[in-house]
Amino acid sequence: HIQRPQDAGRVAEQMVQVLSHKFDLGDQHSFLGASVGIATFPEDGASAEELLKNADTAMYRAKSGGRSQAVYFEEGMNTEAVARLMLDRDLRLAIERGELVLHYQPQLDLRTGAIRSAEALLRWQHPGRGLIAPNRFIPLAEESGFIEQIGQWVICEACSQMKAWQTDGLPLGQVAVNVSPRQFRKSGLVGFIRDCVAQTGVSPTCLEIEITEGLLVDHATVVEGMLGELAAMGIGIALDDFGTGFSSMAYLKRFPVDTIKIDRTFIEGLGRSADSEVIVTAVIAMSHALGKIVIAEGVETGEQLALLRKLGCDEIQGYYLSPALPAAQFAAFVRSRELVAS
Repeated sequence: HIQRPQDAGRVAEQMVQVLSHKFDLGDQHSFLGASVGIATFPEDGASAEELLKNADTAMYRAKSGGRSQAVYFEEGMNTEAVARLMLDRDLRLAIERGELVLHYQPQLDLRTGAIRSAEALLRWQHPGRGLIAPNRFIPLAEESGFIEQIGQWVICEACSQMKAWQTDGLPLGQVAVNVSPRQFRKSGLVGFIRDCVAQTGVSPTCLEIEITEGLLVDHATVVEGMLGELAAMGIGIALDDFGTGFSSMAYLKRFPVDTIKIDRTFIEGLGRSADSEVIVTAVIAMSHALGKIVIAEGVETGEQLALLRKLGCDEIQGYYLSPALPAAQFAAFVRSRELVAS
């Protein structure tokens, strides 16, 4: 029986701590987390229904604040909850209204100076709110499950655009698409990608799927089979944000990963932090020893570029080269680079 608000907080924190420990399912290591919302009587509600509603609102705040934490309800959260519901409603109509678009960030080959590939990045052009940043609507789509439909649209849109560029003679080898862990939980993902590639007429080798480290750890057996099928089709596999999760060299040897993308947090420290340079050096050496291509994300300065070139990094992407661009502007950027190189 909890009599004081602070007691509820202590219980919630103990729950979060207990659930954060690693546990084993067969031969797999798994991790759980808990996001806890707390509402107290009578401050936050006079009925069980009102208390549950406000605790649920606080729980969503806990999730959006980084998960694995407990948050007390505050009155202002209701206003945010209403805005969140409206955003969710609009997001479900965004595809049919043509409000979702892909922008493409070029990836530079440091050996040849050519734009070898691009990463497709999702943008939402809301008619009333303007351009909405992905970090505002992607987590919402993940929680609601709508990310699966959005993810399918992104894959097919990127394939269609790649085919159009090939038809126009744009010298681009590959386009990378981020795939949500939630999409990998669906058994039909590989078949969908196969059908999408066939329908658009693009070569499978022109598509790269980007995954996160957590996916390899949490769903290793299932994901290994799915990635094997994609690799057998000729589709590239990239491991995004490397260094921020739990994967190890064993995972890199086990899974058919072609490309390692060093997380921007390590790139930011180059030139300022000896630790960052040591980590980047180690990742590049390890990846090359395993036959992987290395891409540095978030490159923003010439000093970072020079250091990455010195360390033997294969490719870069980031604002120093170019932000993500709409398809037409991206094609013009690639052609302008061609002219400079020639």
